[in-house]
Formats: sequence, structure tokens, C-alpha cells
Amino acid sequence: MISGTPGSGKTTLARLFQYRTVKTLLNHIDLASYRDVAAALADCGMLRDGVPATLTCRIPLTGEYRDFWEFPYPEEIRTRLLESMLQARACLAWVQNLRAAGHSSQDVTIVARSDAEAAALSIGVDSIDNLYEKARRVELAIYEISAALLPPAIDRLPTVVKAPYRPFDVIEKFEVDLGDFVSELRPLVVFDDAHELHVAQFDCLKSWLVRRELRVGRWIMTRLDALSPEQVLYGVPSRALEDLMRVQTKRDITEIRFQSNQKRSVDRKRFQKMARDMSNRYISMMPAFDQRGIAELASILANDSPKLPSGQIASLRDLVRRDCMRFGISEHRREQIKQLVSNYVKGTTDRDVGEDVQIAMERILLHRYANRVRPGDLFSNNREDIEPNKPLKCDSGVAHGAQIHLMHKFRRPYYWGMSTLCDSGSNNAELFLQIAERLVEQAEIKIVRNRTVSLSSREQHQLLRGRGTEILKSWSFPECENVRTLIKLISSHCLNETLKDNAPLGAGANAYGILQSEFDELPQKHERLAQVLQFGIAYNAIQLAPNHKTKRKLWCLVELGGASILHYGLPFYRGGFIEGSVGELSDVLARRGA
Repeated sequence: MISGTPGSGKTTLARLFQYRTVKTLLNHIDLASYRDVAAALADCGMLRDGVPATLTCRIPLTGEYRDFWEFPYPEEIRTRLLESMLQARACLAWVQNLRAAGHSSQDVTIVARSDAEAAALSIGVDSIDNLYEKARRVELAIYEISAALLPPAIDRLPTVVKAPYRPFDVIEKFEVDLGDFVSELRPLVVFDDAHELHVAQFDCLKSWLVRRELRVGRWIMTRLDALSPEQVLYGVPSRALEDLMRVQTKRDITEIRFQSNQKRSVDRKRFQKMARDMSNRYISMMPAFDQRGIAELASILANDSPKLPSGQIASLRDLVRRDCMRFGISEHRREQIKQLVSNYVKGTTDRDVGEDVQIAMERILLHRYANRVRPGDLFSNNREDIEPNKPLKCDSGVAHGAQIHLMHKFRRPYYWGMSTLCDSGSNNAELFLQIAERLVEQAEIKIVRNRTVSLSSREQHQLLRGRGTEILKSWSFPECENVRTLIKLISSHCLNETLKDNAPLGAGANAYGILQSEFDELPQKHERLAQVLQFGIAYNAIQLAPNHKTKRKLWCLVELGGASILHYGLPFYRGGFIEGSVGELSDVLARRGA
């Protein structure tokens, strides 16, 4: 059982693992760009000694299969029709993969169970041609039933449908004569997009495939929609089958969640590498960029550090001057703060710490100083000797806080550069491509108009924020309106904290923290909220970071996705959060009437 969000790579892997794809890959193994893929396939068992080890096919469970559940037949008949159709299409796909790989009927032998002779004859295991023909007849008969305006009565169902058809119970392996040796292939079928099925169908599919005596490998790939809130929120195994069939889920089902358990810093670096490589591959396939000799997306994203106009810098300086007068901060103390900023700038590799950022950093430290001394001391006769109750420190958090303050106060560009673009993807390939698409489109327009291709930091910022807003407004998944309501609440709290003059969280906040003990009781006490969060996670709108330790407490962070961060103007730096409660989130849904 493999589950994940849209764009997490489920279908990509299912297509890659198909036998015809693996054989094509091996035919081009001399190309350096394919060697890493081949090595990964070998590591996960798809290749053995340089040849395929499995005969894999992919069956997409489109809406057509859901129609089976609408038939006016008893559940047993509907389930049997679904099973027969899936087995028939798996056999067709196996044979099609073998033929596409260049194997003739004489080269392939189907090895059946020795104790199932009658069943083996009924599915045509004597040759792949007979296996294909039998599967084709079964598929056609069932398709005619599903496509009929009025499904036939049970007593008028075709004979081929009523007859036993269980290739999964019979087939053990395929043997392919490669001339020098015989390759053994274990059959594997990947049922993709299982979330398209009816809920009851999904349970029946799992209960059928969970049988351990089947020799055929069975994978189910699904979005998180089809799982329970407990599975999505806590990653616990499903207990539905244990209740239904008395199976031991952990023993009989391998559940894989396409959500890394690595450290988040490791995830970020890994995703950035993948996103850069993926974007470069797309760029290389576009003629407009190829003609200009552009091979990398990063090369069209200018790294020019934005600067405020002189008039706005003057306004910023005046703001700092008025703050000093308001707080009664001495010139001596202000010079000390300036020196802290200067020392940081000398030792940092961050290029975005120009004059405007340095002044904004100074203002943040002034406010921190004012908060760390007693109000009466500021206006004493010996102000120059007043020390804060906690020493001031100028670090990257102050710099990032200054940059985001300047975005909101002076519209200074904040979202620019390849690293920012990668972060906007929230470790999801599909979301990254959706956001990057807008930058590529604008660069292509410049090429067509014979202009400089490079996108300035201001152009990047405007395009990214606009794209984030478009994506957020385009959501149409289940519970999307309620998800937007929660995100709006979380974002407003995060903005209030992020834009405080003393930048208490440094770069700011982009997450909502709930005590882990309170979050663990969510499905039992707030079932409606649990469902909304499930769909938010399922469609990349939010992410969970459980067991986050801060202030000697464990928190579960509800983190905003890339599109929401861009839309509301929040930082991508993770870890900053505002403290909240399950009750507040549940109340906002109740006020909306959810």
C-alpha cells in the first residue's frame, strides 16, 4: 500500500517500473544520465544482475471501475466483476509489455502452480498468445456490461463472465529465453489511483489482494483521500482489514507513505537537488531556450540583490530616528547596535544585506533593546550605561526578519533566486513545477520579443507571489473552502508575529503549533477538523511536523504550503510558529458552518 500527495511520484514510479520501460532503459544504459536510475532500480530489486527481475504492469483505476459499484447486482457479483476485469487487464498488460520489449511468443513460458491444472487451462497458460486471447474475451464481455445503457439481468450475464477466471491464483512466474540464459520474471501488478474507487470498493480490493498465497506481487497506489484521518495525521497502519478479515496489518501489508522521515534539512537539500535537475531537463527540451544556449533554469533567475530607492531609504532612516527618540535611546547605544550589524555583515556570506537591510536590522535591534530594559531606565540620567537584561545578538534571524519587514513596509522584493523557488515547492515536485512554470513562461516571452532573458529579483518576486495566489484560489479538492479558512486564520496569526517591530521569531512564522498531547486526541474530540486537515495534507496545502520540541514541550506544527506562504507573504524558513490550540481551529470551522 503506497500513499502520497499529488505530485509525490507515485505514478512516475509505477510507469518507470513497467517492464517495457526498464528494458528501454537498459538499451540506453551507456548514456551517463541513465546510470543513476539503473543503479536505483537494482537497489530496490527491479534489476538483478543487469536484467529485469519483475514483469511489472500498471493498471490505472480510473472512474470506469467505480461504475461497477453502481450495477444493480448483489455486492458479491459486483466485486467478482471488478476482480475479473482487473485480472484480465493485468494479463493483457503483461503480454503487451513482453511484446513491446521485443519478445516473441516462443521466447516466453508461463509457469503455473502445479496443483492448479484445471485453473491453469481455463486462463490459457500454455502460451502468452492464449493468455492474451482469453483475457481479451473476459475484458470485452465485462466492458459490454459496464457500457450498456441497462446492465443485463444476472441470469443473462455472458457465460465467459460466469466462468471461473483467476489468473492471480495460478501464475507463479514468467520465463524469458534470452539466448544465453533464461530470465525469470516475477509478475507484479501496480493498481494506481485507487482513491478513484468507491470507499466500499477500495476495502473489497484490499481484502482480495491481501491473500498471502498469491504469487503475483500486488501494489496499491493511492492519494491520502482514501485513508482514514488517523492514518494521514499520525501515520498509523489501517485497522480496517484487521476488523474485516482478522489479518495482521503490519505482517500482511507493507504500508509506504511518500513522506520522508529524514531530518528536514536533509529533505530540503535533497529536494533542491532534484528540483534543479528536473527544471533543467524541462528547459533543455524547449526549443526557445535551446536556441539561446540556455541549459539551466537558475541561469535566467538574476541574483541581483534588490535595493530600495534613495527616497525610501531616507524614510527608513527617519523611522529609526523617531524610534530612538520615542524610546530615549542614546547615541552611544545606537552606535553599539550599528557595530553589531556591521560585524554580522562582515562575517556573513548572505549577499542580501545591503544598506537598506542593515538599517532595518538596526531598527529590529533597537526595539529588542527597548524591550529588554526597564521603561524607567531609558529616561534616567545615566542612559548610556544601561544594559539590557539579555545581551543583544545580531544573527541571520535578524537579517531575515529585516528582509521580510522591508517587503511588507516598502514592497522590497523578497522571493527571488533558485533556492527560494525550490523552497516554494514544499518538497513536492508537482507544486514546484506549477510555480516554476510562470517564471519559464515569462522568460520565454522575453526570448520571443528578443529581450534579455534574465528575470530581475523584482520580476521574480511579483511572478511568484501572483502564482501563489492563483494556485490557492484554484483549489477545488474536497473541503478546499474549509482548508482555505484554516489557512487564512493561521496566516493572520503568523503575519502578526512576523511583522512585530522586534522580530521575536527572526525570519518569522509560517506554522501553527498545537501541543502534541492535544493533537493526538484530535480525531476523537474534533472529527470534523480531522477530516479538513486530512484533505489539506492530501493536496499539499499544509504539512505536519509532529513531535517538534520547543520550550521543553512537544508540539505538532501545522505548516503552510508554498502557495499559501507566497500569497500571504510569509517566510520559507521552517521552525517559526505561533502557539495555538485545536479548539481555536475547530471554532473557526464552526463559525463558518462547516
